[in-house]
Amino acid sequence: MWLLAAFLVAAALAVAVRLIFGSGSAVLALRITARWSFLLFWLAYVGGPIAKLWGLGGLARRGRELGLAFASAQLVHVAIILWSGDGGGMSFFWVGILFTYLLAFFSMPRLHKSLGPRLWRILLPVALNYIALVFAVDFILGPLQMVGVGHYPLSYIPFALMLFAGVALRVAALIKKSAGAPATKGRALLGIIALSLAVLAPNKSSAQILRMATCDSSIVSADPSLQTRTEISHWADAARREV
Repeated sequence: MWLLAAFLVAAALAVAVRLIFGSGSAVLALRITARWSFLLFWLAYVGGPIAKLWGLGGLARRGRELGLAFASAQLVHVAIILWSGDGGGMSFFWVGILFTYLLAFFSMPRLHKSLGPRLWRILLPVALNYIALVFAVDFILGPLQMVGVGHYPLSYIPFALMLFAGVALRVAALIKKSAGAPATKGRALLGIIALSLAVLAPNKSSAQILRMATCDSSIVSADPSLQTRTEISHWADAARREV
């Protein structure tokens, strides 16, 4: 049901764009189907962290269905790319598509069992974060390179904020696990604020919030930005062991 619904919505959006705007609407159809696919991906991406931080497991329990729905919706997006003949020179994107269907392929019970839990714990975070990076290039880096900060399209802002929030939730979940602390809303919020500060403006305040969020004062540096980067590196190492 999830797969069929996601595919039909993507197909209906593409057909509607074609009927309204005519034969030169492939770019618009790509943008709209990409955003629909992203919404499905984002729900799958944040489900696990939300369950770990606040114990709300609804999205996490639907993670496989949401992931397969995302893969199903992407079929329409890929078909438009191939039909328009614009698929050349997009190796970065095609690797993301490969990861999408690897996850879908190995989510099948028998294949999942044959892969084994250890390899799945490696494949899942690598694939999810690579796909998130592809969306980041599409929604953030690409537009910034083309038009600059001053002319950044307002329509991209919600999706960029969702990406930042998704990464922040995953990092906050890693902080919670590495610190061995209860999943309290306050600690999760500190983790999200810490990540935002560390990314946007590494300074003494962000380093202090990072220590509060992790309950870890063992990393000390006279250079706050270096301290912040060191702590983020510590979480990156933990990410290799965590989905």
